[in-house]
Amino acid sequence: MRISRSIASKAIAWTTTVNPKNPAIAVQLLKCVQTTHFDSELPPAIRVCLRRASPSIQQPPAMTPCQIELLNLQIETPLSQVRALNHEDIRTFSEWLCDPEGFRLRPDQVRVKTWDPIFGYEILAQFFGENGFLVRTADRMRVGVKNARSAGDWEIIQQLFVRFLHQEANARPETIRNFSATAHIKVDEPYTASEFLQRFAVVPGIERPAALSYVKIADWEKDIRIVIEPSNMLPGQLFISWDSQFGANQDWDTFVPVLMTVMENSAAIFDLQIAPLR
Repeated sequence: MRISRSIASKAIAWTTTVNPKNPAIAVQLLKCVQTTHFDSELPPAIRVCLRRASPSIQQPPAMTPCQIELLNLQIETPLSQVRALNHEDIRTFSEWLCDPEGFRLRPDQVRVKTWDPIFGYEILAQFFGENGFLVRTADRMRVGVKNARSAGDWEIIQQLFVRFLHQEANARPETIRNFSATAHIKVDEPYTASEFLQRFAVVPGIERPAALSYVKIADWEKDIRIVIEPSNMLPGQLFISWDSQFGANQDWDTFVPVLMTVMENSAAIFDLQIAPLR
């Protein structure tokens, strides 16, 4: 692609601003621009400067195929009213946890911790071998599952989230719920995670490149905070976290399956192609 003098000037200015004590790369850039016409003829370090100065000359990178190896998800919702431990709603909720038409737990899976007789309590339910949890306090509830690996796990999680979200049928329309997820991601060969992350090393001195952005995708109202970084559990692979919000007025049976699509589409903005769970 042909290099314009305005783009070259921006690249030189950016280089000297980032590292004013070492202008050698700017001088090298100027010489290259004077003797070459296309960015493909430039040394790699110089092309980085040009791409940083003008995204219009950057060729779109190929999608990096990858697979979720381990997935954690959580939904948190504020309650419409604060409830004391001895309130009738708390008794009804506790019974719903073990109701075959409710959350379908066994009584031995539910515990309560108290540190104050009025609002200082926590009802904790654990299931799926302690990989699943539901917590209720005086003013909020959250449900989550960790260490999911397969399409079968995701099906169970969807059923769990739908039952949880249906539980508070009288939520206020303005209620905003929080959704968060994390995943350890394996990049398919011949691609590598380090090669993918290197695109985020846009200035000198970055030791371990990563990405943090707030993104928007179609058919999702709120911003999505997404972080992509090296995985500490799977050497040489990726770790991604998502955080977003959603409103109370939803058809939960059709809404919950969309959460996986939200994760996939937001990662695709960074050219990550997450394959469906197997």
